[in-house]
Amino acid sequence: MNKLMLVLCIFSFSILFANEGEELHKESCFSCHSVTHDKKFYTSRVNKKMKTLAKLTAQVKMCSGAVNAGWFPEEEKLVAKWLNDTYYHLKK
Repeated sequence: MNKLMLVLCIFSFSILFANEGEELHKESCFSCHSVTHDKKFYTSRVNKKMKTLAKLTAQVKMCSGAVNAGWFPEEEKLVAKWLNDTYYHLKK
């Protein structure tokens, strides 16, 4: 029973944090990134700017500072993870 509860808690937290990255992106990033792109847009560009997860995370950090989002480093990582999981699929 305890193992089941632990698995359910971990699963619930992972869903919560995945959604939090998306919500943070919606709240702060749409001021500059209001054009909606599909997944193909992020993977088909010839001169991709984002080639590593580290670069994506650095870009999110720079952008959050530019718009004074007030995010903690953990929140920046959640947004970068959401972007990567949803669009970029970069290897860690």
